[in-house]
Amino acid sequence: MRITIILSFMVAGGLLFSGAVHAQYALDMLQLSQFQPVGSARFTALGGSFAALGADWGGATMNPAGLAGFHTSVLGLSASLGSEGARSEYLSNSVRSGRGDVRIPSLGIVVAEKPQESGSGWRRVHFGFTLNQTAVYSGRWQLNGLNLKTSLVNYFQEEANSGVAFVAAQYPFTAALAARTGLIYPQSPGDSTSYYFSIVSGGGVRQKEEARSGGQMSDYQFTLAGNWQNRLHFGVSLSILSARFDRVTEFSETDEADTILKFKSLRYIQSIYTVADGFELKLGAIFKPTEALRLGFSYVPPSRLTVEEDFQTDLEATLDSVPTYAYASSPVFAPFEYKFRRPARTSVGLAVVVRNKGLITAGYDHMSFQRMRVRTEGLDAGTSEWARGVNSDVNALFSSTGTFRLGGEGLLGPYAFRVGMAYTTSPFLRELNTGGGNRVQREVSLGAGYRKDPYMVDLCVSNRSRDIYREPYTLSPPSPNFGASIRQYRTELLLSLGMRF
Repeated sequence: MRITIILSFMVAGGLLFSGAVHAQYALDMLQLSQFQPVGSARFTALGGSFAALGADWGGATMNPAGLAGFHTSVLGLSASLGSEGARSEYLSNSVRSGRGDVRIPSLGIVVAEKPQESGSGWRRVHFGFTLNQTAVYSGRWQLNGLNLKTSLVNYFQEEANSGVAFVAAQYPFTAALAARTGLIYPQSPGDSTSYYFSIVSGGGVRQKEEARSGGQMSDYQFTLAGNWQNRLHFGVSLSILSARFDRVTEFSETDEADTILKFKSLRYIQSIYTVADGFELKLGAIFKPTEALRLGFSYVPPSRLTVEEDFQTDLEATLDSVPTYAYASSPVFAPFEYKFRRPARTSVGLAVVVRNKGLITAGYDHMSFQRMRVRTEGLDAGTSEWARGVNSDVNALFSSTGTFRLGGEGLLGPYAFRVGMAYTTSPFLRELNTGGGNRVQREVSLGAGYRKDPYMVDLCVSNRSRDIYREPYTLSPPSPNFGASIRQYRTELLLSLGMRF
């Protein structure tokens, strides 16, 4: 039964790229693997380019060796005011949507030991605890268009007619609900082997879809960092990773012109709730060949997460015939749990620092998303087949990505002015047709800061955007399929307060 539920979930999750069928689970894995840190205001203002920089609690998630750059103990906290937005194009109609949120994305405490005696190679050893959000999942987008060709009910109809007989238990999230609400019906009542018809034979329906999501990935990091002869900084950290993600997608159709016999409207709701927890190791070093030059390197080995997902669907129909209203909900199943391996991340960086004048920093992060894997040892029989299918989808979908980071900081007495950018290449293979929604991510940021011992205040505003492609449902050829181009963006105002002690 469990593998049947899983496969039904994969179908109900949507077919996401034109011309190919890709499981929703592969995209869930991508979401849990991507590195989109929101640290301190200074870290964000410099585009996250901290592979070769230190002395910032927000940069510890990029390179733990950076904590060795502190000369005193520090306590810091960040708060953010964010605005999520989206612009969609669907069936020649454009829609804008948005929402706001308030977060505490970063905090840290670094305890700096007193300088060692001059005869010792180790000048300082620091201990730190930092909390940084490495991904934000909140968002909202909407689609709205008049579809003159097809209906979601046609998708349920195809499912019911896909085999020799329609077995409702095989489609508990989709076609089974359509049959219970009367949206599809057999040619011979009571005969599951007969052909199923759709109450909506073609199009002519106003289609709307709204997706609301929330959650984040948090990195609780414990770090040990040391300064060797003021030339080499080393760092090692152990992180507790915790992710929470929820998404509710509501798809509706309405017979606005009242031209479809018996049918008025439908509303189909999909709800997914995901919890993931695990551990992550980070290793890093920063080399200072001269006082002006810094070279940085960090490596995060593959980490393992335990993922638990709960999925439910609801379908309601309003009809012109008796009954005039029908409702069906998917059965309540125990949440599905599996093991997930995130890919390794390698970061390199270079920074040029001019004392009392400012700095320029650049960095590059590399991740191989085709190395993501799910494992199902100890779970229900049959899930190993599902795991092989998902891992096969990962190999067919994803490639390696690179993130290019660049930042600059100018100093004017106690004031600092910063600018930064980051660009992440597409995680998908080049030959895939993603409808233009290849998830290339762009980020720009501006910031300023003020230092007067023992206090520091930093402010930053950043904007992050990406393009995705969405097909609410996909029918078999030669039926036409319609997709939406969606640009998602997030603007964030970040304030960081720190104190040396």
